[in-house]
Amino acid sequence: MGYRNTSAAAVLIAVMTMSSCAAPPGQEDRSSAASQPAQWSTYTTADRRLAFEYPGDWSVSAVEPLANDPDGGVSVRVRDGAGRIIAALDTGLIVGQECSPPAEPTQYTEYEARPMPDLTASGGTQQRFVYHSVDPAEGPSKATYAVVSGAEETGQCGLFDFFRLTESSGGRFMGEFVSGQPPESPEFLEEAAAYPQTEEYRDVLRMLTSLRNAD
Repeated sequence: MGYRNTSAAAVLIAVMTMSSCAAPPGQEDRSSAASQPAQWSTYTTADRRLAFEYPGDWSVSAVEPLANDPDGGVSVRVRDGAGRIIAALDTGLIVGQECSPPAEPTQYTEYEARPMPDLTASGGTQQRFVYHSVDPAEGPSKATYAVVSGAEETGQCGLFDFFRLTESSGGRFMGEFVSGQPPESPEFLEEAAAYPQTEEYRDVLRMLTSLRNAD
């Protein structure tokens, strides 16, 4: 699997708050279980706006919405069998992004990207899945997998892991790569680069790219 490196600098200032979407309030929708592989289930948000698939040995639960859009939103957490949070889905987020000139260059690496045509936004933006990392000259490295909107990133503003959903707000469906190595060490990025070879990553990829409009 090839990936791309670029140099930039990253300072991210994001202001957010929000709520999310759903189907039977905070309930798992297993009505389509017959059409899904036995080990996977489907979750529909309480507002019935979004749905996604997840492994049967993982769990999905609704939490207090973070939404700051007056129209509301939902917040959901996905945990693996050990109870570790694998991904967070939040909608109804009004987010601001601002960049300041970087003092030192930051290396940006995009390991994988996939288009997501089944997730449409009222504003017409194109959504995609991305697994990427930043390695600043000072401070810890970071790697995340997320659903994002717009063109390819350069790392200039860090990892801005949000997607557009409605005319007034967006959301995020993302998680952070966790390593046993210190984020400041070269080994951290080596493990991040190898993560796509794992079964967990393949499950994460399938889950995030399955996010779609439920209507």
